[in-house]
Amino acid sequence: MSTAPVMKPQSYPAPQQRPPLGLVPQPAALQPAGFWERFAAAFIDGLIITAVQAPFQYLMDSSVAVAQREMESGDPERVQQATMMLLVLAIGKIGLVAVLTFAYYGLFYRSKGATPGKLALGLRVIDMRRQEYPGLGATFLREFVGKTLSAIFFMIGYLMAGFRSDKRAMHDLMAGTQVIRKPRA
Repeated sequence: MSTAPVMKPQSYPAPQQRPPLGLVPQPAALQPAGFWERFAAAFIDGLIITAVQAPFQYLMDSSVAVAQREMESGDPERVQQATMMLLVLAIGKIGLVAVLTFAYYGLFYRSKGATPGKLALGLRVIDMRRQEYPGLGATFLREFVGKTLSAIFFMIGYLMAGFRSDKRAMHDLMAGTQVIRKPRA
């Protein structure tokens, strides 16, 4: 009688997970950033974004002035061209602001976990589910969808951070993020 060799089950190493960033402690140790810290960081970021967008704003405003002069000419063809120019400028301005804003937040959140305003105050934004910096999807949900809704309803979405124990605003709840104080090493 021949016996077949007994095969031991092969064990595979556990899949490598992305290690925590070292800046994000376990949930019990999270220290949420306060309302006024977040407000100050947002103010700093607003100044930076305004400074970055200013040259583009100047060029667009100059083009609008040209289009307005064309509208006053009374020539129907020039008025039609100026109207189209104003429409294109309006769409372009909205698109430019959206792209620059998304690039600002998306790149800083993904690489550093905070914008320059938050970095200056020792704050970080984390994805609560993964305990990592937020990705582009969470950034879009937080910065565009959530903050738009927060502002539309009389800024109540922002004010929520001042009254909740976890200091999360509406846009944080929607995106699954939280602004925390950077843990001390």
